[in-house]
Amino acid sequence: GSMMPYDDFRKISYLFRIRADVCAARGDWDGALNERLDCIRFGSDLTRGATVNGALMVLWCQAMGRRGIETAIDSASAGAVRLAAKRLASIDARAAPFASTVQEEEWWGSASFRAAFKKSNWRRDFMHSYGGADIDNFQASITAMVYSDDATWSAYTRYMDRARSTTLLPYSRAKKSFPPEPSNPFVQIMLPAIPQSFIKAQSNLTVNRLVELKAALRMYRLE
Repeated sequence: GSMMPYDDFRKISYLFRIRADVCAARGDWDGALNERLDCIRFGSDLTRGATVNGALMVLWCQAMGRRGIETAIDSASAGAVRLAAKRLASIDARAAPFASTVQEEEWWGSASFRAAFKKSNWRRDFMHSYGGADIDNFQASITAMVYSDDATWSAYTRYMDRARSTTLLPYSRAKKSFPPEPSNPFVQIMLPAIPQSFIKAQSNLTVNRLVELKAALRMYRLE
């Protein structure tokens, strides 16, 4: 996926965590809960416009926000827990669907291919730039030479369109229905692990909803 300031995102998430820990150490459980929710919300906001690698960064940020959140829910006031339940529902509702992540990935990959195809020796340059290996040592170097730019473009867009459509299926069907990766080595270089990333994203959403359920149950007991 496209270059994003991942280190900055990690630092921001750590900052939320430190602020939450400081609040907890002072006995300010409402503040601790709010800081952890801010971190989860931060991760959710990153889903908009993110490629697949960006979406994986989202999972990391939200996992950081969830650390210690159950203790904070158990210790915070009724008002803070009530607000937390509402915020968690809002965060999940605002998150971009994984299909849009795949679309962003396809747009980025398409732009990369278009730029590469403008060069007469695009195959060699492409493998040097994106494959990270000398084409003479590339496993499929001989076979790669026979793939035209049209065939490469077609294989890439066809796979990405099918993968995006698959993510719109019910989860139980989607995880078994992703298309096989094309044999074209240039396409293979560009493809992220979409099926695995999709499963991780759905698992993360499930964990968020479990936290939301815990907040709702806590609120019910307090009332």
